[in-house]
Amino acid sequence: MNCSSEQIDTCNLKVEGDVGADPIWCDLCGHNLDIEEIPLSK
Repeated sequence: MNCSSEQIDTCNLKVEGDVGADPIWCDLCGHNLDIEEIPLSK
């Protein structure tokens, strides 16, 4: 999965509650990731 820079491929994710943002963050650069783009199984 690519983070904000599109150059970093990361599997290091951080789950953090935030008002007005998705709860998944890149642990390397700190960018908020769009939860709709994260490949999660049901």
